[in-house]
Amino acid sequence: MPLIHKRDASSIAVTKLSTQIKKGKQELRQIEIENINIGRENAQLAAQMIALAAEANNQRKEDITDPKLRQQLDELEAEMKLSRQKWRVMKATASAAIVGSGVDWARDPQLLKVVLDEDEMGG
Repeated sequence: MPLIHKRDASSIAVTKLSTQIKKGKQELRQIEIENINIGRENAQLAAQMIALAAEANNQRKEDITDPKLRQQLDELEAEMKLSRQKWRVMKATASAAIVGSGVDWARDPQLLKVVLDEDEMGG
């Protein structure tokens, strides 16, 4: 009888751990999706920034006299900064989730890249 109780307790513990692992994997997938979306948004903002810079004909920001154009540039710069901050947070969260999961990430090249990869956004 005591062995049956130990088995039942072990089964419950395994079930709880399995549920936690499943939840962790779901959270990781969600973070990866958000990370991809932020990367896409950042690429779009960068393209807008490049187009706006080309439109300014290599003028320095201070030399731009068109208030609408200058405001648009300021807004894009603010969006780019915010996007980079979000990117860093999402990347750090994904890395922390992998490291904290107990998975042997050091032996998996893809997980190793996520955990150890330097900030790709720069600055």
